[in-house]
Amino acid sequence: MKVYQEAGVSPFAALSGCLPMLLPMPILFALFFVFQNTIEFRGVSFMWLADISLKDPFYILPLAMGFSMFALSWVGMRNVPPNPQTKMMGYLMPVVMTVALLNFASGLNLYYAVQNLAALPQQWLIANERAKSQPVAVVAKSTDGGERKRR
Repeated sequence: MKVYQEAGVSPFAALSGCLPMLLPMPILFALFFVFQNTIEFRGVSFMWLADISLKDPFYILPLAMGFSMFALSWVGMRNVPPNPQTKMMGYLMPVVMTVALLNFASGLNLYYAVQNLAALPQQWLIANERAKSQPVAVVAKSTDGGERKRR
């Protein structure tokens, strides 16, 4: 612990990397199989879909899921320091997920689209709180007549 304190590193730093992203992975795999193989979902209609255990014949739900995922990542990137990797992932992951889920059960696409839309207000509030906690730039007159920003 003394070495960790001297180096300013937490022994749990390894757990803050990609592990939190891998924890929901078994749930994701379970949802893939549940929506395709559960008998109770077969023949269940929803709006234009005759069966939510089959793919969307018009590709409306996968596209709605992609757009909602993009909106969620766009709102999430507001008021954060610019990071090229985060920006790239914010644009690339909705496209990858949309293409990956095109031929999956429409119930899965419906689940993700609704979950993304439900998370938008929460992400909006988080972005607004992040904006409030950032220091505001103040413009001050310098002695030579020019202006300069101070934080």
